[in-house]
Amino acid sequence: MELSPLSTGMRVRVWNKAHSESQRGTIALDNEDSTFDILYDENDIEEVEVPNERIQCLEPFELEERSDSVSSLSTSTALAAQALACKTNGNTLFSQWKDWKAAMEQYLKALALLTEVSCGTVHGRVGAFTVGAPVLVSAANSVVVRQGMIASEGVDDSHVDIMYDADDAEEEGVHTQHLTRLTEVQHRDVQRACFLNLARCATRRKNFGWAVRYSSLALAIISVLTGDYQSLSELVQQDEEGAAAAAAAAAMKHATDALVLRGKALLLAGRPGLAQKDAVALLQLDEAKGTQLLKEVAALRAERHQQNKKLSRDVVNWVSQAMHIAEGFGGAETGTGAGAGTGTGAGTGAGTGAGAGAGTDAVLGLEELEDVEEVEEPAEETGKTSSGWGFW
Repeated sequence: MELSPLSTGMRVRVWNKAHSESQRGTIALDNEDSTFDILYDENDIEEVEVPNERIQCLEPFELEERSDSVSSLSTSTALAAQALACKTNGNTLFSQWKDWKAAMEQYLKALALLTEVSCGTVHGRVGAFTVGAPVLVSAANSVVVRQGMIASEGVDDSHVDIMYDADDAEEEGVHTQHLTRLTEVQHRDVQRACFLNLARCATRRKNFGWAVRYSSLALAIISVLTGDYQSLSELVQQDEEGAAAAAAAAAMKHATDALVLRGKALLLAGRPGLAQKDAVALLQLDEAKGTQLLKEVAALRAERHQQNKKLSRDVVNWVSQAMHIAEGFGGAETGTGAGAGTGTGAGTGAGTGAGAGAGTDAVLGLEELEDVEEVEEPAEETGKTSSGWGFW
């Protein structure tokens, strides 16, 4: 893209070489020396004297007015086409510019448009969760996602009653924040791709809880489309050259990608137990990737074991030193009494001072992510694991 003349107030994208990513902002000041002060969109952070070679114009679709253009798309075909365009835009922002936040906005917009296609209501959230609507229900603090149908309205607009497909069990008062509307059948592969790409973006942004949720939703949609993604390998073997086998092979790849993404996100969130379950499921789809994830789970557990051993030693040392300090204070009191009995004050001062000095030194010495398919798999994240879940 040809770079337009930069000026104060212009919306731009800035490359961050240290993190191999870019983010959007506004030029706050032209320093008239080929550097600019940038006010970033996220967290209102300002960076001064940014050289112009790091600055890039936004994509044309990002500069379009965010008006009621979506509501003017009155037909399902137009909405679906716009949704696909948004997903393609997201792929461009992810692969070409590595702007994870901007890419997520496009994928989320695509999902919103597909929901409008399914519910037949423009900008109507209530329409998405009406009686009879097929939904996915994400359990709180869990990777479990169940398919069901809205059986009846709840006590208010934010709650509904769900009948689950697997066992016809019913659950009352489910909050709509746990629901995802399933799109029409012909659009579910695009819906699955958007969720999987959202998981990639969330992982890049270190929002591991959201990465887990998005990849779980992608896996749930794959299950809806295939019945059971863990049995896909059998179908491929039974019909090696047929159309059914080709579709099963594609679904296997999608399920593999989703399990790898979720397993790594769980590891980075400090949940090796759940990550191990995904690794075991992966073994049936891709033995090499399942084995690799199991190795990473084992490595994290070994690291935690060493950290726990070190912590235990530190605690034992701290208790031992604390007891030593306490004994020192006790000895000082005894010395004080003896000194008083003999009528000399020197022993009292020396004993107390020595005890206090030794105690202070001891304490201070303690060490304190194709078109409809997913975008290219991001490189592995490196660094220490995080216990933060982001969403949960």
